Amino acid sequence: MHDINDIFCPGVYEKEILHQRRHRQNGIAIIPGANGDDFNLFRHRKGLSRRLAALVKKGEYRLSPMVRYRINVDDKVRILYRQAPLDIIVSRVLFRIVTDRMASFLSDRVFSYRKGMSGISAIAQLHRFVVAHIAARPDRQTRGLYVLKRDISLYSESIATDPSSRLWSLLEEVFRRDQSFSRQHFFWTLLQAIMRPRIVDEDGEEKLLEIGVPSGTTLQTVACNLYLNDLDRRLEGIDGGFYARYGDDFIFVHPDWEVARQVAGLIDEQVATLRLSMKPAKVKNQYFTGPGRPSSEWREAIPSSVIEYLGYRLSFGGSVGLKKDKARRLQQDIRARLSATLKLLRDEPREVRLQAACDAVNAALDPHSPLCQRNAAMLAFIINDRRQLRHLDYLIALEVARAASGVKGVRAFRQVPYRELRGHYGLHSLVHARNCIGRGERA
Repeated sequence: MHDINDIFCPGVYEKEILHQRRHRQNGIAIIPGANGDDFNLFRHRKGLSRRLAALVKKGEYRLSPMVRYRINVDDKVRILYRQAPLDIIVSRVLFRIVTDRMASFLSDRVFSYRKGMSGISAIAQLHRFVVAHIAARPDRQTRGLYVLKRDISLYSESIATDPSSRLWSLLEEVFRRDQSFSRQHFFWTLLQAIMRPRIVDEDGEEKLLEIGVPSGTTLQTVACNLYLNDLDRRLEGIDGGFYARYGDDFIFVHPDWEVARQVAGLIDEQVATLRLSMKPAKVKNQYFTGPGRPSSEWREAIPSSVIEYLGYRLSFGGSVGLKKDKARRLQQDIRARLSATLKLLRDEPREVRLQAACDAVNAALDPHSPLCQRNAAMLAFIINDRRQLRHLDYLIALEVARAASGVKGVRAFRQVPYRELRGHYGLHSLVHARNCIGRGERA
C-alpha cells in the first residue's frame, strides 16, 4: 500500500512518468525549461523525478493554474481542465495514495472508478436480487418491488470544496489510521491545491475554483466516489433492500412501500445537506412487477415491468437487455468499423472482403479482444434477452451485407445471404454465444 510519505520518493515519480509514457505516448513528453531549452520528460525522467521529490520534500513545489476549456461530447458541452505536465505526474502519485486508502473505506455498493468493480457488476447484482425476490414468493400477487432512481445534477461541478465542505472531513477519515498524516503534512497541502485549484478561464482570467472538483483530472473520481459516502452507508444498511451507485447515478429497491417512501425522503435530506440537487427528469419512483400493475399502497409510484439503469433494461422476468440508445450506438460502431475495414480492402476479391468484414465484427463482439466494443462484455455475459439478441444478430449481419455489397436495405441479403455469413465466413452470433454460456459450453 502506498504511504503519504511516498511523495518524497523520486521512484514514485519516475514510475508515474513511465506509466504516462505508455498510456499517453508523446502527449506530455516535452516540458519547456527555464533557460529556453526543452526537456523530454521520458528521457530526463530520473533527474526530473529527483528534482520533483526534493521540491515536494522542502514544501516548495507549486502547482500551475489549470486551464479551463470546453468540448462537445454526444451533443453536450462539457467543461474540462488541463494540468501542466509535471502537475499531472504529481496528481497521479497523490491519486494512487488516496485510492489505496479509500478502497476499504468506501461502501461496497459503490461501483464506479474502482478496480474489479463496474456497472456490469451492479447490473448483475440487481438481476440476482430481483430473481431472488421472485423465487421467495410463489404467489404472484405478493411479488412487487419499489424502485427509487436518482441522478445528481452536475455532480462533480457541484461538489462543495470550501473549507467547511464535508469532502475534507471525509478525506481526513480516510487517513485517520495513518500516523504520518496531519493537516500540516505537505501531502494535504497538495491534495487541497489539486482538488480546489487556481484556474485560468476562457477569458484568460486567473482565479480560484470556488465550487466543484476539476473535471478531467484524476482526483475528480476520488471526490465523486467519496462525497456521497454518508448516503451510501445509510442506504446499504437498510434490511431487505438493494442499493447501488455508479458516480452520480444511484438506485434503491425494496419490497416494502413504507420503507421506500421513507428512503425517498432520506435521499432528499442527505442530498440537500451536501448542497447538491437532483435532475428532476431523473427522479423516478417505480412499482416494478411482471405485468406492470399499479401499487395499491403507494399510488404515486409509476407502474413498470422494466427497470432501466446504467444503460441497461431489466425485466421483472429476469431478462437483461441493452437500452435502445445503447443498441443503436452498437450498430453505429459496427457500421463505422466495417466502413474503415472495407475501405482498405476495396480492390480485394469478394471473399477476402467478406472474411475481413466478419473478422472485424467478431473482434468487436469478443470481450477478450483488445479491439472489442465497449458493450462486448455485457453482450457476452450479462445480456440474456434472446429476443433483443436475435434482433441485434439480424441488424449486424445486415450491416455486413450492406457494407460488402453496396446495396441498401434488406436487398443486400440477395447479394450476401445471411446463412453464408454465418456458415461460411463464421460471423459471430450473439444468441448462439449466450446459449453456449447457458449450457456451460464454449461459444
